[in-house]
Amino acid sequence: MIPYTDYEAIVKNTTGKDIKNFGIVIKIKDKDDTTVDTQYANTEEWDKGDRVKLKFSTDAEVKKMKIKKDYVEFSK
Repeated sequence: MIPYTDYEAIVKNTTGKDIKNFGIVIKIKDKDDTTVDTQYANTEEWDKGDRVKLKFSTDAEVKKMKIKKDYVEFSK
């Protein structure tokens, strides 16, 4: 069994708008390009120009990741 590994990325809000809610889906792929795990990362109250740290953990073998936006809700 592979131990859990923590992954993180620091991301800047360059939209020019304040974001109320933001989320991504991370598909973790093995050496055969098969999805072996799916993780989610999100943040709230993300001001324009601010940086946030998005984090997730997995015990899957990671050869590559496919990341896509799941949702975004801008502040009014």
